[in-house]
Amino acid sequence: MNYRPLLAIPAIVYVVSGCASQPSFEDVYSEITPATLQPGDAIPPLQGERFLTVTGLIGAQQQGESLTTPERTPMLELDQATLNAVGLVEYSVKDPFELQDNTFRGVLMRDLLALWQVAPEATHLTFTALNDYRVKVPIELLRDYPMILAQFQNGEPMQPDYRGPAMLIAPHSQFQSVEDLAKLEYWIWQVVKVHAE
Repeated sequence: MNYRPLLAIPAIVYVVSGCASQPSFEDVYSEITPATLQPGDAIPPLQGERFLTVTGLIGAQQQGESLTTPERTPMLELDQATLNAVGLVEYSVKDPFELQDNTFRGVLMRDLLALWQVAPEATHLTFTALNDYRVKVPIELLRDYPMILAQFQNGEPMQPDYRGPAMLIAPHSQFQSVEDLAKLEYWIWQVVKVHAE
């Protein structure tokens, strides 16, 4: 019985040190451009080519005419300039497909959730690619970790014939204890639509 406290001490030290090694949300990325479009602002109408369509349980409105899908679901259409106005960040992460460190630049999903005013009852975002491939990602993961909708890889714009126009990136190298961040299916590329449900 005299040995139990001694055995408990290393376990406590391990738990504390494990918690301390995980970075904070803001430690992972560098800000490239500040946000000029804030939550609560109306989404500007399309000025350029449509880059991303957002539908579902959202409260944000497009300036001018309110948009809806044929099923009367709220809809937003964003061009690239509008998306970038939310503020660009970047970080490097081990690319699970190219098997090397790559630097990705894009918009924090946490900021997009706030801009789109995703409803509290929504639990997932469904991302759809150019080829209609779909992936459902928990909103909790998108809000709690610095996942980004990236448009640039190593300083170059992502092209539609490979990963563009956008790709969902998860900081699994920085948060190794969060197994969901390493799920390959979450790394969807050629993203053109997002649906909140």
